[in-house]
Amino acid sequence: METKAQLRNRLLVWRKGLSGDDHSVWSREITRKILSWSVYQNATTIHCFRSMARTGEVETGPLIEQMLRDGKRVVVPRTGAKGMASVRIENDTVFERHALGMEEPTTGEVIPDGEIDLVLVPLLAADRTGHRLGYGKGMYDRFLSGLSSVNAGLLFAPQLQDQPLPADPHDVPLDWLVTEESILKCES
Repeated sequence: METKAQLRNRLLVWRKGLSGDDHSVWSREITRKILSWSVYQNATTIHCFRSMARTGEVETGPLIEQMLRDGKRVVVPRTGAKGMASVRIENDTVFERHALGMEEPTTGEVIPDGEIDLVLVPLLAADRTGHRLGYGKGMYDRFLSGLSSVNAGLLFAPQLQDQPLPADPHDVPLDWLVTEESILKCES
């Protein structure tokens, strides 16, 4: 069995090597699936990561723009010494690049975790039980551990692993996985 570090390296290389056409088409299909999903439609406040092009993540820019047009209260992560906060954004929000490569809002209202209905999570891989492989910093595990909201990982179908991923006791499993092919309820 591959270690988490080996899996991360292999999957990051695969995702970075994905053709631009596949990446765009698959990202648009994931956006379409989310927008038609009843969990999204019933959510008021949605936490969504801002994708990093250099790592090949599912493109969330168009999704975030549509959520704002739909009147959703959209929050994105801002990291700090105390962990990750959810900051409300608007169409005119200014962002700056964080040391880890993420673009984060420079200002904005921090929304209490208890007001978040849905969290859309970045990942490198996931299995059907909802265990995810992130970048190894533990930010989302710490963040998700204190939430009661629905959480969903966004990934391309080839990132969905048939075999269980290695998991540590502090890893927080996801509730749902959204790929270009389907929306899957994770098996508990």
